[in-house]
Amino acid sequence: MKKTLIGTAIILVLASLVLVVAKNNKRTTDGSVKVGAVLFLTGNQAVFGEEIRNSLLLANEVYNADADTNVELLIEDSQDDPKAGISAYNKLKQQGVSAMISAGDQVSYALSPLANNDKLPLVMTAAAAGEINGDYTFRSFITARKQAEVVGNYAVEDLKSKNIGVLYINNIFGESYLDALKAALHDRAAVVSEEAFNIADSELRTQITKVIASEPDAIVISGFGPGYTTAFNQLRQYGWRGSILTVNTLSIPYVFNTIAPANLHDTYFTDTNFDISEPANAKTAEFIKRYKEKYKTNPSFIGAFAYDMYTVLGSAIQKCGSDPEEIKDCLLDIQGVDAMLGDIDFSTHEMRVPLYVKKVEDGTPAIVKVIE
Repeated sequence: MKKTLIGTAIILVLASLVLVVAKNNKRTTDGSVKVGAVLFLTGNQAVFGEEIRNSLLLANEVYNADADTNVELLIEDSQDDPKAGISAYNKLKQQGVSAMISAGDQVSYALSPLANNDKLPLVMTAAAAGEINGDYTFRSFITARKQAEVVGNYAVEDLKSKNIGVLYINNIFGESYLDALKAALHDRAAVVSEEAFNIADSELRTQITKVIASEPDAIVISGFGPGYTTAFNQLRQYGWRGSILTVNTLSIPYVFNTIAPANLHDTYFTDTNFDISEPANAKTAEFIKRYKEKYKTNPSFIGAFAYDMYTVLGSAIQKCGSDPEEIKDCLLDIQGVDAMLGDIDFSTHEMRVPLYVKKVEDGTPAIVKVIE
């Protein structure tokens, strides 16, 4: 009887240990680690979501060819909608992912509190608005705040602007950018008009007329999507002849080529070192080559951020394994990763990369200022 009780106790202890190990081990039965990605594959930003997906798949392919730990990348569509994004997140969480990737401002900020509550590392890309909140949330992108600071400083210090008109997209990114621009200008210049547009707008005459009527020295455009290109094309159409300053959306070839060259005269924009025509380093050249061979088109900085982000996440998994807590700690410890866009450091939960101000001259962008 005593031996039976001891045997039963041992079995219970072993069973408990198995449950603990199973709970903490996120590896699949074949030894791979699952990473989830919630991307906007349909909707107004689908073209960018597809580039992010393509870049992640390419990075995953390269990683699995070289690393000891295999990563299974699971992708779900957020439809660029917070509710659909949360459903996608929950579906991936149930599949036992060790880390999560998200794209887009509104979806990423809906997922951030969930990831922090679940203690699941979340790396956001194509999400520039607001500040990072929580120990488990990281960002691989240029912030709206940083871009607004660069544009504001350039407008005041280099263009000597005193009165600024603003056309901004009516969402969390546009509002975040506008607030940051006002803070950057402070008492050196004034925002004399601010008009919002929607992502799919095809007519902005009312907003543009109001902004021009405020007699600004320069006009700032922030946003993306069809409404963004409409703003450029119609500003000149409705009589604006002065300087335009804008965000790095303009550096995306797909966007740049939808705007008539004459409408980009005297236009300045923020950008990274990612340049299709002149790759900044061997890693960039190799990424462009692989991407074009696989997808028959060129990538933009959108894909570069996604690829670099996956490189860092892969390094954390390779070093720390499949436990989400350890992956989070590894992401915080990783510094100086040699990537396309610069030396990556996630110690502040943000990817820090150098920025440039470029001016469009005769239809071609050229660097006019480097911001470290």
